[in-house]
Amino acid sequence: TLDNAEIAVLDADGLKEFSAQQWKAVSVDAVKGLTADQLTAIDTGVANFSSAQLNAVFANGGELAAGQITALTATQIKGLDATSLKAILDTGADLATLFETEGEISAINPKVLAALDPADAKKLVDTGLLSTKQIAALTSDQVAALDADSFKALNTTQIKAFTPSQVKSLDVDALGAKLSDLSTKQIAALDPSTQVANLVSANLAGLEAAQVKAFTPAQV
Repeated sequence: TLDNAEIAVLDADGLKEFSAQQWKAVSVDAVKGLTADQLTAIDTGVANFSSAQLNAVFANGGELAAGQITALTATQIKGLDATSLKAILDTGADLATLFETEGEISAINPKVLAALDPADAKKLVDTGLLSTKQIAALTSDQVAALDADSFKALNTTQIKAFTPSQVKSLDVDALGAKLSDLSTKQIAALDPSTQVANLVSANLAGLEAAQVKAFTPAQV
């Protein structure tokens, strides 16, 4: 295993030529000590890092360029922790560009997603690419931060993935954007005063008979 001292003396060309097999021989501590210049030199070779090595880079305040993030695989992304994921989201780059390969966003660990602050979680919801398991893992604060645009980005299957307890936290504008996609159980879980009372006739117009019947006496 290569240690900090051995990695520190390698020049840009040497690091750039490292293969996946060679990076496996580099300790996590050594990767954590990579300088900004070394990370830049490695370029898209970061695709050969393990998730643990990537987490070490971000834990030490390291930054990756947009092109390097784009090079990461779904397997690597699946192993990222909350600190690493937040660092990626904080780059400000378009997420569709950063995660351009299908399945990368849905590879994010649901527990890691749930550990993000609401604003960062919303960025991921707004892509419309979260899995139903990820959606079900969102916290009440994260769900409360969603708006109409967030809900418009989701399909019917994704919307139905919200649990009844999550639905109680939804903003009324988000609800109004796709109310007709809610299941009868979700509708029955809506809060009478903060949600149902603030829906307008246009929101209710697209409901099917079974959905209308799902409203409880307390809600109407």
